[in-house]
Amino acid sequence: MNIKNTKQEFLSELCKLLRMTTNLGAGNALKELRYVKDEENDEWAVPIFEDGTGEPCKAWPTGYYAVFITGDNNMGILSDVWNHFAKYY
Repeated sequence: MNIKNTKQEFLSELCKLLRMTTNLGAGNALKELRYVKDEENDEWAVPIFEDGTGEPCKAWPTGYYAVFITGDNNMGILSDVWNHFAKYY
């Protein structure tokens, strides 16, 4: 099976899965995992919560909880988002 999708599509589906957990689906739930490419062409998965926490801003251009995903395939994205964000939240 050959499944080809964009990093944003994968992050959107991963967000749906994470919202099914107690930690990220209750209270101030995870709203979005946004794909962001910065001016140096580095790629980031940016977790954003329902109250806007994590939204990119001047102080944090890639968002406060950003996970570095440059060069990652979908398995790499899954691993990085889990190891650098979800398992600690």
